[in-house]
Amino acid sequence: MIPNLRMISDKYIQAIGMRLIEGRTFNSSDGPNAQRVALINQAAAKAFWPDENPIGTRFRRDNDAPQPWITVVGIVGDVRQAGLDKPPRPEIYFPYEQWNYFRPSYIAVRTVGDPMALANAVREQVWAVDRNQPVTSMMPLATMLEDYLAPRELQSALLSGFAGFALLLAALGIYAVLAFTVTQRTQEIGVRVALGAQQSDILRGILAGGLKLAALGVVIGLSGALALSKVLATLLFGVSATDPLALIAVSLILTGVALIACYIPARRAANVDPMIALRYE
Repeated sequence: MIPNLRMISDKYIQAIGMRLIEGRTFNSSDGPNAQRVALINQAAAKAFWPDENPIGTRFRRDNDAPQPWITVVGIVGDVRQAGLDKPPRPEIYFPYEQWNYFRPSYIAVRTVGDPMALANAVREQVWAVDRNQPVTSMMPLATMLEDYLAPRELQSALLSGFAGFALLLAALGIYAVLAFTVTQRTQEIGVRVALGAQQSDILRGILAGGLKLAALGVVIGLSGALALSKVLATLLFGVSATDPLALIAVSLILTGVALIACYIPARRAANVDPMIALRYE
């Protein structure tokens, strides 16, 4: 795997808020005439130094050409440069002052308060170095992240709305089926009560029938979720489409809703007066 190569300044890591995992970051001593150094992210450490500590190891950028040796001085946390839905790629960071090509074209500024309040000051600092350098597309990192997440948040909101509506329909459906079943079995329930059946027995029997329907629905739903896991994976971040904890939690929620929907018809069946039930037609 070819890593991403990035040229940065010595304050870039702090400005972005990346975590230093091990070693050190760049400093003012890593100048053009100093020993060539580099930072790597965790993905690069796992990919290229899986069985050793990379701090202090040396490598060359191109083995087929005369290149200076570069020493790894630190490991930083992974950054999802290609998007939140894609795994971090191996990345190697170089101090831009040690290389005379591929100059950085972006500036990251860490601020306190409203970032855009310093927009003019940043432009003036850039133009103080080069008056002809254009400065465009200035925006807070939080705004960039919000713009990236907006379509997924809309999709999640729509799916949550449809899921809530489907859950309501399922609860109403279970309630209607059980209420109709209790009505149809009124005489049977009356006979059982007259013969000595306890209210708890009637209640358990009706609830068991409703929970069987709920269990069947949960099994069908889980099968559908697993079958569509690849589609759902594109809408998720930080959790897999087949995460066992999420599937168990959803199953318990659906079973709880079904139990509540079953309770009212079951309670009504348990309170049937046998004399009225035997005369029911």
